[in-house]
Amino acid sequence: MTQQDSAPQPRSPQDVRYSPYEIAEALGDFPPTEQQAAVIASPLTPRLVVAGAGSGKTTTMSDRVAWLVANGLARPDEILGVTFTRKAAGELSQRINQKLRNLRRAGLIDEPEDDNAPAAAQEPTVSTYHSYANSLVRSYGLRLGVEADTVLLGQAQAWQLAHDLVQSWDGPLPATVPAASTLTTGLMQLASEASEHLVEPRRIHEFVGRLRAMCLDTPPDGRKKSPGRKVQDAVRRMEQTEVLAQLVERFRAAKRVDSALDYGDLLALAARIVRMDPHARTVERERFSVVLLDEFQDTSHAQLALFSGLFGEGHCVMAVGDPQQSIYGFRGASSGQLFSFVENFPVRGSSDVEPSRFADTSFLTTAWRNSLAVLEVANAVAEPLRTPPAWSRSAATVEVPPLDRRRVRCAVVCG
Repeated sequence: MTQQDSAPQPRSPQDVRYSPYEIAEALGDFPPTEQQAAVIASPLTPRLVVAGAGSGKTTTMSDRVAWLVANGLARPDEILGVTFTRKAAGELSQRINQKLRNLRRAGLIDEPEDDNAPAAAQEPTVSTYHSYANSLVRSYGLRLGVEADTVLLGQAQAWQLAHDLVQSWDGPLPATVPAASTLTTGLMQLASEASEHLVEPRRIHEFVGRLRAMCLDTPPDGRKKSPGRKVQDAVRRMEQTEVLAQLVERFRAAKRVDSALDYGDLLALAARIVRMDPHARTVERERFSVVLLDEFQDTSHAQLALFSGLFGEGHCVMAVGDPQQSIYGFRGASSGQLFSFVENFPVRGSSDVEPSRFADTSFLTTAWRNSLAVLEVANAVAEPLRTPPAWSRSAATVEVPPLDRRRVRCAVVCG
């Protein structure tokens, strides 16, 4: 079975027994909005959901799982949910499992026939991005020479190793040598960014070296015999980056000797496994027929490569995010990455003749968390963010609509 053939095909409308509204009524929940219902009952094809702040994205994702399971479109153990923090993963897991328990009480799904069945068979897998990468490395890393007893370094352990390397550095130094703690922080940051962008430190060293040489050839500034101050400052920073790139190489070598990894290594190795191991791709795609990717606006290039390599080519993947809430720009995340989902997770054509197309995009714009006055200010402040600059646009770029709030009308009848 090939990677493309293993993707589940969308079910036909007659396979659906319960609508999102019927499920909500059976469980005693508030009915979803039209936007939420469209997302919950969307086809089993790739879809980007742009969910504004306070628009109920976690509720919508858990309702999506409930709808899939209640209609027999997926078993709980075939569903993978991924988000950023352990707290968010715990909340999403709790909400999904509560929904499934309520479905069983309402008789919409059957109780497990085997009372001794493991909990994993009755519950979806909900994980952080790094934890899922760690599971891939543990399961398939041996094929790439990663031993089973490899140790995962904490932040403090990784910093101490980096600091020791800085203290013992015997290579060339820039004209202005910063403090050892500053170099250590720079080493850690560059090592993380190289992993997040899947760039080898040697390439960084070579590129910066060429760029520095070009800057040194810059014509003198006016009557001066040397380049201007801004160019000189840039050259000094590049000299430091060259040293840091070499330290990153030693940092990676030291971790290999100690059979150790850090969190950046997990993502880079997992992306490499997906790229080089067809067996891993096939197993993971068959294991999870439905994938939910939360906070997708904060994913890095490595995370995008990891999940598009695993679950691209028409797999049922729903990515949820908001380009106006990206907080991990220092790790390579950007709103442009959010909209690149539709290109990297295309919808397959229904035949060999019909070409693939961009994934569909849905919006959740009804905010429940704030008053109308707050929303008006937020929409005004975020206006420039809703339309990306012309240089960053592609055929897949869409304009994000502003948030609104549902107005509730009530009347009091006096008798």
